[in-house]
Amino acid sequence: MAGQALCNDDNRFGLTKDGVFLLHECGTDDAPAVAFNYTQYMLEVDDSDSNKQQYTPDLLYWIIQPNATFQVGQFHSESRKRSTILWQRDTIRENMQITKQCLHSPKLDCPYLHLHKAGNVVLNWIDAKTHRWMDRKIERCFTDLFQEPP
Repeated sequence: MAGQALCNDDNRFGLTKDGVFLLHECGTDDAPAVAFNYTQYMLEVDDSDSNKQQYTPDLLYWIIQPNATFQVGQFHSESRKRSTILWQRDTIRENMQITKQCLHSPKLDCPYLHLHKAGNVVLNWIDAKTHRWMDRKIERCFTDLFQEPP
């Protein structure tokens, strides 16, 4: 949901309440990388007041799908039963699929994200063909994931 993020002492990766999906170094005003900007999206789609009222940042969410596709979506109502995908990036990595409890402590399914202390966001998964543990920075798993902030 908007406002939820992966965090450590120095970094945050997630969706702000204003609808910006970003990697942010805490303690600074700068976000080194922006994946999706809800405000920019709305201006590109339609800047009419009637359309803007159909979309509210409170109903935004971000998710990583079992095949490691990143998505930012918008629920249609408070019931959260239907949604529209506003933005997505598919992984360029092959052989990625869901693996139940690939990590035992804590119990996690793969693929999953890990935010390192240095601010690197790493995607972890089990390769479907080789069954080997894989971990790569997300910049190496997606094409054009981040943009420079305006």
